[in-house]
Amino acid sequence: MTAVGDLSVSVLAVGASVSSQLFGSGLIGLREGLETAIVVTILIAFLVKSDRRDALKWVWFGVAAAIVMTGMTKDDTPPRPPVLTAQQQRSDLEFFRKRDEIRNRARKQLRETMQSVFRGLFAD
Repeated sequence: MTAVGDLSVSVLAVGASVSSQLFGSGLIGLREGLETAIVVTILIAFLVKSDRRDALKWVWFGVAAAIVMTGMTKDDTPPRPPVLTAQQQRSDLEFFRKRDEIRNRARKQLRETMQSVFRGLFAD
């Protein structure tokens, strides 16, 4: 915690919550599932219209294989938001402080250089 005047400020790592990450992943899974259903439906419709019902077993075999592979690669571990230690937070604050100092020095130097250039241009 850092005291700024009368305010108490806590520096925390801000990341997406686990529930929002899971919700986003669920939406992506739903979208992919609907897309897959559309492709399979188109394949089935094509095979039925072209009177190739004998090939439907291969479509269903592919669907079953995809479901099995999805089950095999499923990860039950929920994503975790990053947690910074106090040392990492201090290190990050120091980095940003130094970065701001360098930026301010560069801006000051640029401003002084530009002022001297303009003085030289408009001097009689």
